[in-house]
Amino acid sequence: MQRRLRRATLEGGYLRRFMVAFPTSLTVVLLSPGGQVIGWSFAHRHGNKPTDLNLFIDRRYRRKGFGTLLIKEALKDFRKIRLAEWDVATKRLFRKLHKQYPKRIVVFNWWKEFERYETLVAAAIKNQLTAKHHVGGFFNQNPSNIVHVYPCA
Repeated sequence: MQRRLRRATLEGGYLRRFMVAFPTSLTVVLLSPGGQVIGWSFAHRHGNKPTDLNLFIDRRYRRKGFGTLLIKEALKDFRKIRLAEWDVATKRLFRKLHKQYPKRIVVFNWWKEFERYETLVAAAIKNQLTAKHHVGGFFNQNPSNIVHVYPCA
C-alpha cells in the first residue's frame, strides 16, 4: 500500500511533503478493482482549528464523485473539517459541499494560508528528521494510520 501511495503522489508535491511531516495523519484510500490507487485523503488537526482534510484523486478518475466520497467519509469520522480550495475545480466542489454541510465544512483559500502551512510543514519535517525514532517518514512507517481502504467498482 505504501508503494502505491508513493506512486500516486508527485515526487516534489506538497501532499507528499505534508504526509512526511505528519506521518500519523489518518488516511483513507480508494482502489480500483485492479488495485490501482484512485485517490486518497488524509486528515490532520493543527491547533484549535477543525481537522484539515487533504485530497488527491488520480487524473483518470476526476469528476466521477470520488472526491465527494472521500469528503463524506471524513464527515463520518470528524465533527468539522476544513477544505482548501486552490483551483477552479476544488473551489466549485468544496463550496457545493459546504452548502450541503454548512456547520461541518469550512472552505478556505489555500493561497492565503500557504505561507503558514509552509512554516508548519517545514518545522514538522525538521522535527521528524531530528527525532531518534524517525524511520523515513510516512511511506516507511507502519501503515496503522490507514484507517479505511475501499475497493471501488
